[in-house]
Amino acid sequence: VPLAEIAVNLAFLTVTTRVLFAQAFDRLLPVGVAKIGERNHAPNVAIGIVLVIGIGFCFLTSLVNLGSIVALQSLFFALILLAGGIAATMLPIRRADLIGTPGMPEDARKQWLRNVTLVGGVTTLLALFTVFELVTHSSVYGKFSWESILTLVIVLGAGPVIYLIARS
Repeated sequence: VPLAEIAVNLAFLTVTTRVLFAQAFDRLLPVGVAKIGERNHAPNVAIGIVLVIGIGFCFLTSLVNLGSIVALQSLFFALILLAGGIAATMLPIRRADLIGTPGMPEDARKQWLRNVTLVGGVTTLLALFTVFELVTHSSVYGKFSWESILTLVIVLGAGPVIYLIARS
């Protein structure tokens, strides 16, 4: 279990840092998150953000039992799916220029962007349904404790806080 936890944390650090870097590079997050350090040529701001969040999660997982961890893991997956659905819905509307469709006629491009928005909207609705089911049927998926609710609040509040910190 400790070795698995180390592996998961390393994967979390690597993947999440790259996701934050890519989102900042695409202007979905403030550009400061994608700043590359001169000395090590790494996205230090993104790494710092992920390290702080990872340390917080490690601390919170030491306070919960296995049932809460399973419930939280299911809920986090559903929230990640929800965030992806919202991003897929909003990206063609807000930043269609970021989605390249070389050689595609303008009418076909507009139809393709509408389809992307539609799939994102359906994903968002299904993810909302999943979150609702997880929260309302906690006897099936695992109980939520005050620690798990605190973790959920931190996860939901982390995005705006990270945005404000990186923006300033």
